[in-house]
Amino acid sequence: MSEFAIHQGSGAAVVEVNGRLDALAAPQFDGALQAALQAGQGRVVVDLAGVGYLSSSCLRILLLGTRRARELAGDLKLCCLAPRVRQVLALAGFDLVFELWETRSQALAAFAPRDGSERVCTRA
Repeated sequence: MSEFAIHQGSGAAVVEVNGRLDALAAPQFDGALQAALQAGQGRVVVDLAGVGYLSSSCLRILLLGTRRARELAGDLKLCCLAPRVRQVLALAGFDLVFELWETRSQALAAFAPRDGSERVCTRA
């Protein structure tokens, strides 16, 4: 059985996943990801440290989540992937779609503005 926890990180919501991400877990995973997208205003880190298996149905959920995050001017980043899960993503070419980070802190830091401040665009 898979478990999902949503935490508020520094500048993004974090979905912590433990267990198999298979077809049975897909509806719960989708719900957790959607809740995190709302909580993090489109900025989400998915921590896969506790995941040893990732099904195609859950890959689809990650792809749709990434699309939704980008529509919200955010992004979805993956971290703490087991070697087997990272290999599956690479073989499918998804390592070119998702930002993959070794640690949760690195993934969260990737959301920080480069100059230390948020940029605000205004029309003159």
